[in-house]
Amino acid sequence: MFFAEQVGCFYYNQGLADALSAIENRVQEFSDLVYELEKDTDIGAGKK
Repeated sequence: MFFAEQVGCFYYNQGLADALSAIENRVQEFSDLVYELEKDTDIGAGKK
């Protein structure tokens, strides 16, 4: 039981870290997609 509790905590924490990493990757992908949707704004550019 002692071994399972100690090692189990390690795997649990590693699972949380892996889940967080996966979420961070998906958020980055989403951010990239949002930036791709942005349109150029040339308001006032080249006008005098």
